Order: sequence, then C-alpha cells, then structure tokens
Amino acid sequence: MQSKSKEPITAIRSSVGSPQEMFAELAGALAHPCPSAYFRARLGDGTLAAHFPEVAALADVPQHPGYHPEGNAFEHTMIVLDRVARQSADPRVRFAALVHDMGKTLTPPADNYLWHTGHEHRVAAILDRWHARMPLPADWLTVAKLVGELHMQVPCIKKAEEVVDVLEKMLPSPLAVEDLVLICQADDMTGNKPPVDLTLFVDAFQTAAALAPPGLAGNNLQAWIKDRRCMAIAHILAGSPPAR
Repeated sequence: MQSKSKEPITAIRSSVGSPQEMFAELAGALAHPCPSAYFRARLGDGTLAAHFPEVAALADVPQHPGYHPEGNAFEHTMIVLDRVARQSADPRVRFAALVHDMGKTLTPPADNYLWHTGHEHRVAAILDRWHARMPLPADWLTVAKLVGELHMQVPCIKKAEEVVDVLEKMLPSPLAVEDLVLICQADDMTGNKPPVDLTLFVDAFQTAAALAPPGLAGNNLQAWIKDRRCMAIAHILAGSPPAR
C-alpha cells in the first residue's frame, strides 16, 4: 500500500552518488514519518536495485502465505519498518527493521524455500558487504546484526535459559531490550506467535551478578551468575517472585 503521508520524501537522486551521499539519502529516508514511502518509490521507478540492491532483492523473495499473507519479503519488510517507525525515531532501530529479513534473499531455492530456515544467520554477511560498499556507522551495524540474529529466537522463547542467552548477547550492546521487543512485535504478521516481553526479565538478569558470593572468580563466577539468572527468570516465567 502506498503511503498517504503528506510529509515530503527525502530528495531522490537520479544517479548513484558517492557512498557518503548514498548514506545521507538512506538516513533521510529512514527519518521520514513513513520510511517505506522512499523504498516503494524507488522500487516503482526501477532505481532501487542500483541504489540499495540489498533492499531491492527482497521483492523477488516469496514467503509462506500461512505466516505472511502480506506477500513477498519486500512487502513484509515495509510493513515492519513503518510499524517500528511509528514507535521509534532511532535510526539504528529503523535500519535494523529494514534489514532484519535480508537473510531470506540468500535462501537456497532447494532448501524448503518458503520457510527460509536459518535466514537469521545470513544477515550479518549481507551487512558486511553493504558496509564494504557504503560504510555504515558502527552502532547501526551492531544493532542490525543483533536484530537479524535474534528476531527469530525471541518469539520461540519458552525456557529461562533461552531468555538468559538472548540477554547475554544484548545487554553489552547498544541495542535496547525494548527495541528488540518492538521489532519482534512488528514482525508478527498473524498475531499467532507474539514474542515474549524481554523487558520483564532485565532486573532479575542484572541483579544476579551483584549477589555472587565472595571468593568466586573466572569460570566459576560466570557459571554461578548464569545459574542464578536462570533460576530468577524461571520464577518469573512461572509467575512467582524471583528467589533471593
């Protein structure tokens, strides 16, 4: 669906500019109240592949209709991007929404194509090639790679150990827990598999390290902290207060 926003779309270049100029154009597109408007316009006039080939490639990627009634991966990405933009103005978060499913463009056709199994593990390589062509800010890359890796993991969380694994990857990074949850919620097209709200576990996760007994160090300390985190989060998942 075309954007009805009356806000002007960032100026569209007729030719590919320098990497710095193209990054400025990308940043302007993502800053728009309806960021999909730029990418839809580019796709419509046939220039998206020359400017942002990674985004254009999504238009050729079919998806399983049972989980993606909206159609191909480009259409899905535009919906996710606009949903995220309605709640976050952070360009890193919007960029992560734009690229979260790019691993689907590398799914081997013979590999159960509509399911795109393992596509989350292919996002980082695509971003590295993008960065080599058009340098991206380091924090944009970090956030986007984490979202690409974790966006399929969060909706499948059932155990405390799975929560701990995700938070251990996230909390040393610039990706906020609430922003990962936001993207995962936006990514759910059917409402049948809402992601767990990771923000419910952050306090218990962070508190565990402060409770470590004196004398523990190295691997023993890390193992104790992880066990304590798993215990506290298991209590929350079960609906009871964390043990102290």
